[in-house]
Amino acid sequence: MLVEFKYALNWYTESNARVEIQSYFEGKFHERFKIPEKFPTKALIIFDHFSGDWDRTKKYHEHKNGWNYFYEEEELLRGRFPRIPVNIAQFREKKLVAAP
Repeated sequence: MLVEFKYALNWYTESNARVEIQSYFEGKFHERFKIPEKFPTKALIIFDHFSGDWDRTKKYHEHKNGWNYFYEEEELLRGRFPRIPVNIAQFREKKLVAAP
């Protein structure tokens, strides 16, 4: 599993994390650092909090916009860049919290 850490997650930092994950495959880091050739099958972006409009909650919604925005984009990207699935988890109160 590839893991990327971001302090605040919003559209910009989420896009940056995805680029970092794709760079692992494009840059052939496994060859440079003598990592076994077995490629990761998953990626996880761990973050502290959402920021910007990702931190808001739409009227009549229970959860922050960031959860929906991320997984809506993930669904769109799976059709175009089916490299590996990416998930997010929030580090809160000394625990990783997955999508509600």
